[in-house]
Amino acid sequence: MKEIWERFEAWIDRYANLLLDDLNGGAEEEHFEPIERAIRSELPQAFKEFYRIHDGQYSESEEGLIDTHILLPLEQMLSIWAQLRHQFDEGAFDDLESEPQEGIRMEWWNPYWLPLTTDKAGSFIFMDFAPSRQGNLGQIIYMPRDSAERILLAPSFEAWISRYVRHLEEGHYRYSERMGGIIQKQRLNGVSDDSQHSFWHDSENDDLEGFEVVKEE
Repeated sequence: MKEIWERFEAWIDRYANLLLDDLNGGAEEEHFEPIERAIRSELPQAFKEFYRIHDGQYSESEEGLIDTHILLPLEQMLSIWAQLRHQFDEGAFDDLESEPQEGIRMEWWNPYWLPLTTDKAGSFIFMDFAPSRQGNLGQIIYMPRDSAERILLAPSFEAWISRYVRHLEEGHYRYSERMGGIIQKQRLNGVSDDSQHSFWHDSENDDLEGFEVVKEE
């Protein structure tokens, strides 16, 4: 994870250097424990290593590091999780139906989904600790705002963040102050926000180690 952060920061320094100031310092071991108690699961070692270097972005950040999404600090992850858990316990999601891809449970939200990023408008990327039988523990899933889709992005945190940094280096992203941070070039060129997830999972021609090709039925 150190090498991933070095490459990530090198790209930010070259193309979006103002965002370097948005990075928090590293998390301590005790900062992970409240999350593990909440989700009743052990966090992946790669995730901990990544967050020991930088605990996401400042909670007040307005520009996103992850395709205009804010990379959440641990404290904010837990805060958002608690809000969603309260809604879940109150039955707010009981009558809502989702349209999950294979590997994801058919639920609107699950208490074992930990938010990793948000666009602050209702879209989230989660780490999923309650996959279906076809899924992987700790897989990364996308929940678009105002949509029943639940989209599988990667089988693990390490695979997801490694792929994102590789796509930065390959030139698929730009920094745009107008658009709210680092953003896919295809979105800058007019691709609708509803289609943004299509670039996040593997294509048949994208030979990336550790990734699955996810096809919708």
